[in-house]
Amino acid sequence: MSNVQTAEVLKVGDIKVANTSNRLWRMLNVGSSLVVVIYDRTKQVAAAAHILLPDSTLTGGPAPTPPSGEEGTLAKFADQAIPVLIQQFESLGGQKLYASVKMAGGAQMFNFGGGGGNPLNIGSRNAIAARAALSRLALGVEKTDVGGNKVRNLTFSLENGLLHVAQLGGRDLIL
Repeated sequence: MSNVQTAEVLKVGDIKVANTSNRLWRMLNVGSSLVVVIYDRTKQVAAAAHILLPDSTLTGGPAPTPPSGEEGTLAKFADQAIPVLIQQFESLGGQKLYASVKMAGGAQMFNFGGGGGNPLNIGSRNAIAARAALSRLALGVEKTDVGGNKVRNLTFSLENGLLHVAQLGGRDLIL
């Protein structure tokens, strides 16, 4: 008898953690937003964040703590989401020593010029901010599919730690 995989959607601003191998996470229409997944292959513990913006200072100050039970805001900013992501990952028994980190998204959906230095190029700034936050926590990124100008649909399998990336109008790959 094979395991039936349950699919859950990870919306923008969400963080999910799990240690159940018969589960899939789907992240749809990932444009300039960024998905960061951390997976401990020894414990089959995973955590994922779907980040909207690079840092909370874009709001003129730290983002307020979301009300209890409110969805879609915990991972809104990379500077706040990454530490929470790692804390929740470790709370389920995940270990950074055995973790692999993958990122996808961060597309430049509109041409504002200036590359990652232009404040309007949110996609590249999301990737830079996420890498910096991970680095502060002694984690590097193993595999990525970031940048470009195509929207992606992502599927992450907790059974094997693979992230399937389907670029709309582009290529498919496995991270």
